[in-house]
Amino acid sequence: MPKTYTVQQVFTPATPAQINFIDRKAVTNQLVDALQAPGKQLIVYGESGSGKSTLLLNKLRQIYTNHVTTRCGVETTYEKLLCSAFDQLNPYYVEGRSAQKSRSISPTLQADFLRIRASVDATLSKSITQLEGRLLPPQLTAQRLAQFLGEQGMCWIIEDFHKIPPAEKLPFAQSLKIFSDMSVE
Repeated sequence: MPKTYTVQQVFTPATPAQINFIDRKAVTNQLVDALQAPGKQLIVYGESGSGKSTLLLNKLRQIYTNHVTTRCGVETTYEKLLCSAFDQLNPYYVEGRSAQKSRSISPTLQADFLRIRASVDATLSKSITQLEGRLLPPQLTAQRLAQFLGEQGMCWIIEDFHKIPPAEKLPFAQSLKIFSDMSVE
């Protein structure tokens, strides 16, 4: 028996289509090739409501297990772009390590003689603990973000980049070179 869907699941004018997505081979093949190329930057543009997000999200689901999406506005700065991506990655780092060495000697001597039981115990213990920590936490840089994304096999989607103030676009554009260079790692 075929699966049935509600009207709201099929007609989704305010969100990307999932159920009624129609694959367009010519466009899809180019997009998949670009998404699979390490270090490649990709710009998808077109009229509002033309299906850019729908196409991208459906292909991302097929290629990547997970991705990071940053939505831009007129208040978006380069620092906010990076912080948004780091927040979504939710990376943790080791703040300190503890090493402990312990040595223990516990000889026991027991004797039984005509219903008389005697026991002598002795314990010698020595413990050394060493705690190491980072002098500085990891820095939130484009290089560190590229490393974290690469280690997790993820890509970074930046939506509405055109809304970012022009002065903030330059440092971001320069950081794209870092992503490209680090793709070999």
